[in-house]
Amino acid sequence: MILPPQTVTLGDRSYPVIFGALLGLGAALAERRRLGPCVVVTNDVVGPLYAEAAQASLRAAGFSPTLLTLPDGEANKTFETWTGLVEALLARRVDRHTPVIALGGGVTGDVVGFAAASVLRGLPLVQVPTTLLAMVDSSVGGKTGVNAKEGKNLIGAFYQPSLVYAAIDTLATLPEDELRCGLGEVVKHGVIDSEALLSALETDGLRVLHRDAEATARAVAECVRVKAAIVSQDEREEGLRAILNLGTPWATPLSAAWATGRSATARPLGWASSPRRASPSFAARPTAPSGRGSRPCSRPWGCLFAARRCPPRRWSRRQEWTRSARMVHSALLTPSSVDGFGWML
Repeated sequence: MILPPQTVTLGDRSYPVIFGALLGLGAALAERRRLGPCVVVTNDVVGPLYAEAAQASLRAAGFSPTLLTLPDGEANKTFETWTGLVEALLARRVDRHTPVIALGGGVTGDVVGFAAASVLRGLPLVQVPTTLLAMVDSSVGGKTGVNAKEGKNLIGAFYQPSLVYAAIDTLATLPEDELRCGLGEVVKHGVIDSEALLSALETDGLRVLHRDAEATARAVAECVRVKAAIVSQDEREEGLRAILNLGTPWATPLSAAWATGRSATARPLGWASSPRRASPSFAARPTAPSGRGSRPCSRPWGCLFAARRCPPRRWSRRQEWTRSARMVHSALLTPSSVDGFGWML
């Protein structure tokens, strides 16, 4: 199935988001960057699975790739990891025409993006997300960075890629817990601005869980459409883009409370399947302001699926909490129905 690219419209920094198989990466990049050296940066989980295939595609298109590997996981999203990557890029004598290709999930994309933003004051960045969560969220929009001891994502930059290539076939090896975590983000995008996506998931959700490439590609493409439209209007999160944080002020403490020791992610329906858990303590009903966010959501429970475990934020940032709350559609934490979404259980 061939889906048309989505575009993040930012003037002369606009870029496409392409959906395809990993073998098409080289040809897609060759249409947008001059041939020559490039650097593929992956992690020690994704690398053994897909690094050679990515490099083979790039070589076939006329590029000369070299490979760098980072340690995987949120615990390695650090200033030290970033420093090591910057030094490795400089050691390879990159110039401002050398594409840096982030092959991996959200952590890899964030660290590599920040390094690309920093070396020589900016190298061409290509995001090749290999997790569902990264495809629909972190690879699009230009947020890059690392964590600090004071909190998550406190060191970084807004730095847009020149290309995002969502290699849908790499989801074949994604662990089920991570796939469900990504599906939570998919539902969140539907809650924000796509009733059509929520309706489609009621019939296609199980197909996505079973890794059906066509159903997954359609869901990813619609999420990217939603996010691209928002980022195109508010690149640096000065207003509207805050709606993409929907659920985060509640999701982190909730998921930390209910996540099990065996998994880094909370089951997206871990509490939505038992509505009593969400009330009365969390029965907040923030309403949307007038304008774009005023359309009531027919599935207010959907945002709960977006909850996932991550290192603690600085919860003293009341402004962020309040701004996100004002943009939530309605009845955010009072789930009323999970009809059509039994496949998430």
